[in-house]
Amino acid sequence: MDDPALSDEDVYELLHQALLSFSNRTAASTRAGDVLELASHQLEILQKALIILTEGNGSNET
Repeated sequence: MDDPALSDEDVYELLHQALLSFSNRTAASTRAGDVLELASHQLEILQKALIILTEGNGSNET
């Protein structure tokens, strides 16, 4: 059985869950901390991009 296609909202929520999983975490090394910080920043950018694309398109079309 195939999983149903993800909606824009589903994708946004998955990005948000990933972002929350990095929040308030302490890394054991500077390198790991830098990677977590970068990943969090990139996830925020992706969330914002999805919102902009969804609002700009006015629909949930791909």
